Amino acid sequence: MISDNKASYSIHLRAQSHNNPPGPLGRILDAPEYIFDTVESPQHVLEIIIVLKPSLTISDLSVDQLIFDQTEFTLTVIVKNEGKGIASNVKAEINMPEGVVLMQGDKTLKLGDIDPGSQKIASWKLSGAAGMHAVNITASASNFNPIYYTGQISIISRIMVIIPIVAFIAGIIVVFIIGKTKDWW
Repeated sequence: MISDNKASYSIHLRAQSHNNPPGPLGRILDAPEYIFDTVESPQHVLEIIIVLKPSLTISDLSVDQLIFDQTEFTLTVIVKNEGKGIASNVKAEINMPEGVVLMQGDKTLKLGDIDPGSQKIASWKLSGAAGMHAVNITASASNFNPIYYTGQISIISRIMVIIPIVAFIAGIIVVFIIGKTKDWW
């Protein structure tokens, strides 16, 4: 208890999340309330509130297979909350370059709430033309500003795979024919 000549004060300390605010300060976490030196009915209560904020990151862009042109593949990223508060109503959105198309589902995925230290996976089914493509991912939460991530995917042309195989087979045939024609002389 703190007191001066005019009043006595009780100090309350509680942790509070920065999400799902019922009022201007947010909802209380499952954290204890620390009360320092209270009295039955103090004249004034000084309450110190610590706001716990989320912090989102996007990482580990990956695909499920070697990607050939016009073949469906799954692109995956991890959205992680590295902050101290719950990230509310998290969404991940993919922005595809020209030549890459979404095969099924929505470009914006609703991931829900992400607890501190936890992560969720966002996946999209895509297909595209051969080449290097920059894919942009945005993650946002109702209580955190959007973050942006750019990753590269390489889609291989089927022709680029077939040409070396055909050349190899043609080389074997030529060697075989040359070997046979030497026997004829």
